[in-house]
Amino acid sequence: AGLAVGGAAEGGGAVMAKGTRVTVINSLFSGNACVPAGADPGGAAVRVITTPIDEPNLFVNSTFEDGSCANGGAISGLHADFGVYNSLFTGNQATGEGQNHPDPNGGGDGVGLDGKPGGGLGGAVYMDGKWLGLTIAGSSFTANSANELGGALFFVDNGLTGDVSITDSTFDTNPATVQDVWGSTPGLYVQGVEGYPNQPLDGDEIGGVISNTTLN
Repeated sequence: AGLAVGGAAEGGGAVMAKGTRVTVINSLFSGNACVPAGADPGGAAVRVITTPIDEPNLFVNSTFEDGSCANGGAISGLHADFGVYNSLFTGNQATGEGQNHPDPNGGGDGVGLDGKPGGGLGGAVYMDGKWLGLTIAGSSFTANSANELGGALFFVDNGLTGDVSITDSTFDTNPATVQDVWGSTPGLYVQGVEGYPNQPLDGDEIGGVISNTTLN
């Protein structure tokens, strides 16, 4: 278990990496935590910032359970690619509120919508930035949650060039309080994938990035 509050203002309750790749194999992260609110900090277990394009950070045969952070209750990336294989994510939480947009009604920089402190994105996995790549295969996401969007996964590529592939995986009971109001894709908030309009993928569009995967 790991805990980082205050001293890890950007997140990374157990591991914080900047400008270098991370490889996690056959590991258990349990009960990790980082800052509970904020517009961008994330990764109760692992936070990665700015790694080379097309050189993914790897998470293989590992378990992430009962983590909590403003965003990304397990792992979080900013301008970083992820490859997740044969791993389990369960009971992780994105605890922030207000997403990662400054309040247009006078809130300060980094303050979330409606004056809230920010965050609540990606119960298990949070990814934001440009030229992002994400591969998930043979993995299970169960009972993760987010206060805003993406009960299991939040992925936004701001350059609309994102590459996402999710295969042979299971997403079961990953609520996101705000997103669930829309009745949209369970557990997933995916936006900015190359070839799709700048909106969250939903309905038939999901078939462009997901195969042999159960969504409940």
